[in-house]
Amino acid sequence: MLELFRKNTLLNNTLLLLYTFCVRAVFIFNRDLPCDPDGGVLFEYVKSLFVQGGLGEVLFATFLIFIQATLLNRICGVNKITRENSLLPGLFLVLLSSLSVSFLALSPIMLANFFLLIAIHNFFLSSKESGTASRIFNTGFFTSVAAFCFQPYLIFLLVFFVGMAMLRSFKWIECIQMLTGIFVPYLLLFIYGFVFDQIPQIITLQWYNQWQIINSFASISWHVFIPFGYYLISLLFGLMSYSGLIFRQNVQARRKINLMYFITLMSGIVIWFQSELRWSDIQSAIIPLAFLMGAFLQIVKNKLLSELIHLIFLSGVLFLHYYFSA
Repeated sequence: MLELFRKNTLLNNTLLLLYTFCVRAVFIFNRDLPCDPDGGVLFEYVKSLFVQGGLGEVLFATFLIFIQATLLNRICGVNKITRENSLLPGLFLVLLSSLSVSFLALSPIMLANFFLLIAIHNFFLSSKESGTASRIFNTGFFTSVAAFCFQPYLIFLLVFFVGMAMLRSFKWIECIQMLTGIFVPYLLLFIYGFVFDQIPQIITLQWYNQWQIINSFASISWHVFIPFGYYLISLLFGLMSYSGLIFRQNVQARRKINLMYFITLMSGIVIWFQSELRWSDIQSAIIPLAFLMGAFLQIVKNKLLSELIHLIFLSGVLFLHYYFSA
């Protein structure tokens, strides 16, 4: 099956869309989806457009996952940080985003990941000569918008500030451009709050309810450790294949791959800046782990082994969907 997704063509992208809906098709039978109360102002607005657990929300979430997969594939293809211009990173983003029935519902991290991908895409493109200022501004802008869905995502700004020094010589003007991009969404938000007299509600929802340090852990059942296991396997594959990923890559590609590893590290840190830690917060690691798994399968010479790994992930998704309700 993986051979269908080793080439980035229009037909294969259409198949990826069909694959996404098939993998998440359990929503036809199970609409008892959890409600996540800890989103930012943008998430709460988007959430209000749908009935909780309704068909509209699940279809929107599924299509959003496909768009994220497409964005990740484009990031890998344009920046040449994988061996081939394939759909495998996006394929594993779909799988990692579907490892539980609870992942079918729209969540703050799921929506935040969409804007974080746009920020990463713009940041990587800023390493090119043309349009650098606008790309850096967009990086800060969309990271702030991601924080409107899940406030701790502001921590990813550290990745981009470090990345500015890694990809090219550090310039203070670029820091100002980034800071301007960060500031503008908050300025617009508070103008909106001032006009409609909602500043206290915005501050409470965006800061007091989210920007905290872990002080409790949500209760979990034993079977949620299965998704944990798949994420851990993805991380181990990524760590073990580092030398293979950077082999024969140019300097810029190597630095961008290193940044993806840094994003992996930060995704584990970001979830600790909230009041309660839930097992579903591991979704913050989906983007870098999907990249690592997709890139890893491109350097595996044994195609039978690649198919087996994919089958193990797909079987785990279907097993968790149809036998458990996480």
